[in-house]
Amino acid sequence: MIKFAVENPVKVLVGVCFLVIFGIQAFLNMPYRLIPSIEYPQISVSTYWRGASPYEVEKEILERQERVLKTIPGLIDCESTARESSAYITLMFDMDVPVNDAILLVANKLNEVSGYPDNMNQPTIRAANTDAVSVVDLMLLTDDTNKRSIDEYLSFFEETIKPYFDRIKGVADVSYWGGRARQIQIDIDPYRLSAYNITLSAIISGLSQENVNISAGTIDFGAKDYRFRTIGEAKTPQDIRNIVVISSDNARIKLGDIAQVDYGFSKRNTIVSYGNTNALSVGIVAQAGANVLELTKDVDKVVENLNNGILKNNGLKFIKIADQKNYILQAIALVKSNIVVGGLLAVIVLLVFLRSVRATLVIAVNIPICIIGTFLIMHLLGRTLNVISLAGIAFSVGMLIDNSIVVLENIDRHIVKGKKALDAAVTAAKEVWGAVLASTLTTIAVFLPIAFIREE
Repeated sequence: MIKFAVENPVKVLVGVCFLVIFGIQAFLNMPYRLIPSIEYPQISVSTYWRGASPYEVEKEILERQERVLKTIPGLIDCESTARESSAYITLMFDMDVPVNDAILLVANKLNEVSGYPDNMNQPTIRAANTDAVSVVDLMLLTDDTNKRSIDEYLSFFEETIKPYFDRIKGVADVSYWGGRARQIQIDIDPYRLSAYNITLSAIISGLSQENVNISAGTIDFGAKDYRFRTIGEAKTPQDIRNIVVISSDNARIKLGDIAQVDYGFSKRNTIVSYGNTNALSVGIVAQAGANVLELTKDVDKVVENLNNGILKNNGLKFIKIADQKNYILQAIALVKSNIVVGGLLAVIVLLVFLRSVRATLVIAVNIPICIIGTFLIMHLLGRTLNVISLAGIAFSVGMLIDNSIVVLENIDRHIVKGKKALDAAVTAAKEVWGAVLASTLTTIAVFLPIAFIREE
C-alpha cells in the first residue's frame, strides 16, 4: 500500500480531494450539541379524568396501564404519578431502542388496556419526559395596546399558537405554565334547586344525556341514501341554558331556570410573572439526538413570524428568555480555537527542530486533511459535533504529529545515505509502519473502554 501510494500520486491526490469534499459536506450537515447524545429514549403517557381523586386515578388508570406496559421489551424504568384528575407515566427504554419504535410499542400496549372509566380522556403519548429540561424558554406577554390580562389567552395559545411549535422538526414537547383556560361555567342557585326538589346528580345526568350528537339511522329513497343525526351538542351558553334537566307531565325545567350559565375562566393554580406583569411561560423540549442549533433557529423563525403576524393582531408578543445556542457555540468555538492554535504551535515546533520547510509543510497539510476525513467517518456513523468529539480530535492531532515525525525522520535518514526521495519514502515507511501502528493501537487501547460507556 505504501509503494502504491508513492508510485501513484495522481490517484492519491484524487482520493484526498474526494475525502476533503465529502468531509466538508459532512461537517456542514453534522448536528451540533454540547455533549454527545446520551439520552435514554423516554416516553410519557398522560391521562386525564376530570374530578377524580389521586386514589381513584391510581386504582382505575395507573394500575391498569402499568400491568400491560411493564411487559414491553427494552423497558428499563417506569415511574408513575397520580394527581387530582390526572395520571402520568414515564417510561425509560434502553439506548438501543429507537424512539419511534418505543412510541409504537407503548401505543400498541395501551390498546390492550380495558375497563377505563366512561368519562376519562384517551391517553396522550409523547416522546419526551414530562420533566425534561427545555432548550428554549419564551414568555408570552400582552403589548402596550392590549388592556386584557394574559391569563385570558391560555385557550388561544393551546388552540392557535402551540401547533406552530409542535410542527417544528426535533420538538418533542411544548411545556407551558400560567394562564387560565376559557370555559363555560354553570353557577347553580341552591334555593331554586331546593324549591324544584332537584339533585346535583340529576343535573349532571341530564347534561351528559342531552349534550351529545346521536345518529338517527338512514332512510333509502330511490337511488339515494339519507343519513339522519340528532344535533344536541351545546355550542354556546344559551344552548346549555335550554337543556332540559327535568321533564314530566306537569313541567319541563331547563337548566337556565335554576342556574346562571356564561363564559368564564378556570381557577388560577399557577402564577408566572415577567417583571411586574403576568405572563405565560413556554418551554420547547427537544427530542433525543435532535440538532439543538437547527431547532433553535427554527424556533426563532416561528417566533418572529408569530410576533409580526397573528400575535401582533391580537395584542400579544413573545420574548425569548434563554436558549442553549450561544453556550453551545461558545464551547465549540473554544475547542475549535484550541485545535487551530495547537496545530500552529506544533508546526512551529516541527520547523524549529526539523529545520526543513518541506517536511514541515507535509505535516501541516496532513493535519487538516485527517481532521476533515474524521468528520466524514463521524457523519457516516451518526455522531454529533460536540465538545467531547472535538476534544478527541484535538488529542489525535498530537498522535498524528508524533507518527509523522517518526516517519519523516526515517525518510530523512535514508536520503542522507544517498537514496532517491521516492525510494527513501517507501523504504523508510516500510521499516517503521509496524512501530507507528503499535504505538497508535496502544493509545487507542487506553481509551477504548470509554467507547463502551453509554451513560453520562
